[in-house]
Amino acid sequence: MNLYSTCKLTIAVLLILFPVVAAIAAPDDANARRDIQHRINISGRQRMLSQRIAKAACFAALDSKNSEHIQEIREAHALFMSSMQSLKDGSAEIKLAAERDADILTIMDTANDLSQNYSTAILNFVDAFFLGKFSEHLENIYETNLPVMTAANDAVELLESKHDDGHLIRRGLANAINESGRQRMLSQKMSKELCMIASGFKLQEIRAHMLGTVALFVSSHEKLNAGLAQLKLNEKDASAIERQLSIIDRNWKELREVFIRISEGSSPTLEEIKMVASFNRTFLIELNRAVEMYEQIDTSGN
Repeated sequence: MNLYSTCKLTIAVLLILFPVVAAIAAPDDANARRDIQHRINISGRQRMLSQRIAKAACFAALDSKNSEHIQEIREAHALFMSSMQSLKDGSAEIKLAAERDADILTIMDTANDLSQNYSTAILNFVDAFFLGKFSEHLENIYETNLPVMTAANDAVELLESKHDDGHLIRRGLANAINESGRQRMLSQKMSKELCMIASGFKLQEIRAHMLGTVALFVSSHEKLNAGLAQLKLNEKDASAIERQLSIIDRNWKELREVFIRISEGSSPTLEEIKMVASFNRTFLIELNRAVEMYEQIDTSGN
């Protein structure tokens, strides 16, 4: 066989084999999208849970006869700790692969270390609550919740930065999942801050925090509305998310004036404290629906 014939044969063999090799090497794009988008959602949820726990502890202290707040703490704490483990090691139950990125694992280790101290404060508070000797443990929760939230936020921000270029998931979608997920956290953080003000805890400092929390919630909501068109979704998905953002806007109007007034220096009335303690849960449900709608974009594999 001459050189020309040999080259023709080699090329023919490569053309036959290449699709097979490519098929073996190519990742399952739908599964990759599902894992990334779900991971950003769950990572962002950790921020919210850190604030939901602290919020519920504050409202429990204000209304010690209401055991619903303690149940909320227990459920949120259990989910927070199990999700921390699942994000690192993977979980078939919540459909997450193990994390392999060294940069993210480093941040997660920091978050995990901080969370252990937070968990101790939470469990001590719950154990002491019905004995009426929980004030020291409540202050420990106040001291440890923000570092935990910051570490969790660092993790999800890094996730977004690694996946917002349009390479594996739709360009801008990682930001939308992160941004909408942060809204969940802000709803709980501002409710916590209102409660802390109502209890007289570090009024000037907490009001300054609350003013920033409210402003960030407002600007983030506006950003999500403005950025929807930039995602270039199909009409069905875009319309569904637009409707959900409108529902969130209506819910926010129920709370906005109270939060703004308290952050600017007023004291909450008993009626306002009760309304926020109850309604922030309904608000959280609607905010979470928006995150899940963003998460489901492009994950059908079609």
